Parts: sequence; structure tokens; C-alpha cells
Amino acid sequence: MQNQHSLILLALFSALLTACQSIGMQYRFPSAMEPSAELQGKEGGMINTFDAEGCYVGRTSVTDKVRLRAGDPVVLAYEVVLNASAYNTIYNFPPITCTRLFSFIPQADAHYVLRGDITYADGKNMFGKSIAIPSCEAGLKQRQQDGSLTDVPVTTLGLYHKRWNCLQARPPQPHKKEDDEE
Repeated sequence: MQNQHSLILLALFSALLTACQSIGMQYRFPSAMEPSAELQGKEGGMINTFDAEGCYVGRTSVTDKVRLRAGDPVVLAYEVVLNASAYNTIYNFPPITCTRLFSFIPQADAHYVLRGDITYADGKNMFGKSIAIPSCEAGLKQRQQDGSLTDVPVTTLGLYHKRWNCLQARPPQPHKKEDDEE
């Protein structure tokens, strides 16, 4: 039962987050005197903010270049919805949603690029008809001095509720039977 409540809360939370660009407590960008790194944002890019208990308290849209506090963990999200028009809803074409949540620790003077996209692979449906299968991809690259981009190791996260008013981002964990309430 608790798992069902978690899914409902997560769906409502995601809908709220998708509808808002910047809400709640905003990310505290570094001052000019603090060590920092640069992040080239992307449409759909967000920095999520958490309080001292690790509970979600807000988000900041990052579509352009921003400075990040070096050495402090940052939780990034990439969210985009395609085919969300009324036409597609009327004719039963479901929207394609891409949501990825991950964290990393920026290094001083580094230059990062947020990447994200929905790509398509050829596939077949249950009737054997050829279809395009959407895939959500998101990640982080570091721009080297020669201009090349290299992958940045990130920790993939999921949102879990700690209590009714606290959502936390943490790595996905296998479901345990004792997590279910009667």
C-alpha cells in the first residue's frame, strides 16, 4: 500500500515540477570569491535544492550558463515532454516524457555541459508493425581545454518519500516487502 502511495505522490510531484520552471528555495549560486565551476544548461535543465534533512525544497531552471559551487554535491534534472498538444491528446497519441535525475560534485574551474534528448530506435509492436521506440537520454559532459567533451560520472537518483511532506533524492534501491504497509 505504501508503494502505491509513493507512486501517486511521485506522479503528483513530477507533474507539479514539470509545470513550474523555478519554484521554492532556489539554488544558492557561488559568490565571485568562492571556488566554482561553469555549467552550460539546456532547455529542460534544473538544479534541485534540498534542506539539511535532505528533503526537496525547490528547483532552479538552468537553460543558460551558470556557476556552480565547487566541491558541493549538485542534483541536476533533465525534463522534457514531447507531443503534449491538445491534438495529440484528442487523437490518443500519448506524450513522450523524458525525466532523469542525477548528482555529481563539480570541480573548481571545470566547464560542464548538460546533455539530454529523446532519441528513437527502430522496433516492432506486438502486431509486428515497424515503429519508432523513444528513449530518454541525459547526462553530463566536461569540456576539456582542447574543446573536446568527456563523460562525467554521475549518480543516478530517484525520488522517495521519507515522510508525507519530505521527498528525498537517492540512488534507486531494490524494493523490500517490509516497506509495504497493510
